[in-house]
Amino acid sequence: MITIAACSGAAAVLGSTADCAAAPSGKLMDMLPQGFSSTNCQEKDPVEGSLERVMCGQSTDPGGPSYGVFLLYGSGSDLATEFRQGPGRSGYAVASSCPGGGASPGTWSYRNSNQTAGQVECGTSVEGNYAVIWTDNAKLRLAVVEGKDSASLYQWWRDKG
Repeated sequence: MITIAACSGAAAVLGSTADCAAAPSGKLMDMLPQGFSSTNCQEKDPVEGSLERVMCGQSTDPGGPSYGVFLLYGSGSDLATEFRQGPGRSGYAVASSCPGGGASPGTWSYRNSNQTAGQVECGTSVEGNYAVIWTDNAKLRLAVVEGKDSASLYQWWRDKG
């Protein structure tokens, strides 16, 4: 007898390596930066290794990003792996520095703390848009935002990301 399990409308033999990700919980939608919400963002099926994915159009914040994608991970290890491998796999060219001379890739901290809060890198998308890609270790979140102006996008990230 073969036991099967339903996985998002498909079936997989139990004991196989099928990936039956749970439906999004909405947790990620609740932790989006200023300018992103359910009015300009949609939950999408998670990508491999992530728990949730939210894709967003133009930020409602003046001077905010023109595009954003946010991913939620189940562990710090998964988050770190995706930060190392994901941007290149997704077609982003990583720059050697961010505006103001910050290292790319590098680490970042909250303004009032010396403790590393995550990693950040700057680059460009295949469409030629400037991109800031960062992780938030406490939230287990990876984010990518894009815009036309590198300095203003980077400043938006420093202020609100």
